[in-house]
Amino acid sequence: MESGHCRRMRKITPQRLALSLIQSPGEGKVETLADLQREFNRMHGLNVRYKPFHKQLSK
Repeated sequence: MESGHCRRMRKITPQRLALSLIQSPGEGKVETLADLQREFNRMHGLNVRYKPFHKQLSK
């Protein structure tokens, strides 16, 4: 019997976000949030847009 519910698979997990926030400043020059977002995408091979990244970061 299926309940019709599904489990959402998030791309921006707390572990991935924390890792990129710790490692990004060591990798190079970080001046804006967009720099952090680009580094996050590069590190994890993703293509996360700025707005979802910013919303998760603000939590």
